[in-house]
Amino acid sequence: MQTPTTPYEHKNVTQLYITDPATSIVAQIVVLIIMGFGIMILLENFLVLVAAIRNKKLRDNIHNNLVLFLSVSDFLLGINILLYAILYIDKNISKETKNRVCIINICLWCTTIQMSLLQTFFIISLNRYLVISERKLNKMLWNGNRKYVVYIVSWVGIIVIITSLLSPTKERCHLTSLYGANFHIFQPLYFSINSIFLLMTIIFYILALKCVLQKYRKISPSASVTIQNISSNNGQDQMYQLKRRRIIKSMKLVSTVIGTLFFLSGPMAFLGTIASFSQIGNLLLSFGVTINAVVNPVIYCTHIEELKNEIKALFQMTDRR
Repeated sequence: MQTPTTPYEHKNVTQLYITDPATSIVAQIVVLIIMGFGIMILLENFLVLVAAIRNKKLRDNIHNNLVLFLSVSDFLLGINILLYAILYIDKNISKETKNRVCIINICLWCTTIQMSLLQTFFIISLNRYLVISERKLNKMLWNGNRKYVVYIVSWVGIIVIITSLLSPTKERCHLTSLYGANFHIFQPLYFSINSIFLLMTIIFYILALKCVLQKYRKISPSASVTIQNISSNNGQDQMYQLKRRRIIKSMKLVSTVIGTLFFLSGPMAFLGTIASFSQIGNLLLSFGVTINAVVNPVIYCTHIEELKNEIKALFQMTDRR
């Protein structure tokens, strides 16, 4: 008599390919592609982080700092993907070691996704609102080294949530067996936190846009100008145009980063914990997150000229050597 399967008993796509001899060639191709993406993500985000560390102006610009430190979670994702590929390439790894690395990998995967959501959806959109509305809380949170304290506290909080409910079973290593009896707690908690991040992002992003419209309508130079105040108005107009360009440029970058994360990583954040989700579905969700990590550094370089110049300088230093 065949034992009925539960919704928790499912394999991921790579496990399915490797255990089926008829699809061994497909498995090798899939693993090589995964490894290629992992290397690409590591290199791209490593360059972004090195450029940010080398260039003090990039770090001191709070907006750029918040955006660029998204590369921390993307870099960890690159490590995660490489480990995933190595697990199935190296046949000499013991089953016990594979299980341990697999547990670390799943925790790292969940952590990096939630770190990205926190940094992009919540922290960056909150910062834009506080800057444009000129709230004192902005300087209290982000000035000097305080922003790094916010990063660390936030990241540690996510790691605690992800790891505190671990209850591994002796089944295959996948999300449901990793959390075991606590999966019914982890799943709605993870989903709720991601939903809160998304909701707060929408709220702060709309508030930031509203502030932009109100503020520039309010400080826009008057059409009636007298001879006595021409020079004064010219100075005000230049300041207005400079500030306007800076704000609009930052909002374009934020909109691009948030939009990309929402469409590529959002589905995994909200559907990835569903135990009965199909294998092809999980592959597509994972692919979206991976592409997101590949595309992010390109977005940064497209919108932040100083970052692009710093990365060019890094390659020039290498050429000289």
